[in-house]
Amino acid sequence: MSDALAHANIYTEEDYYNLPETVRAELIDGQIYYMAAPGKFLGALIFRYKLFADFLYLRE
Repeated sequence: MSDALAHANIYTEEDYYNLPETVRAELIDGQIYYMAAPGKFLGALIFRYKLFADFLYLRE
C-alpha cells in the first residue's frame, strides 16, 4: 500500500453533516467531493422551467 493511501482520510456521515450549509459536497465511499456552484445558465434554465410549469398549472 502506498503512503498516500495509508494516510488518506476516511470521512463519516457526521463529518459530512458538520460541513457548513453553504458548502456543496457529496460523501462517497468515505471521501468528500466538493462541487462547484451552478452557473448562470443553469439558474436561468431552471427559472424558465418554473415559469412554464406555473403557467401550465394556472391554466388548468
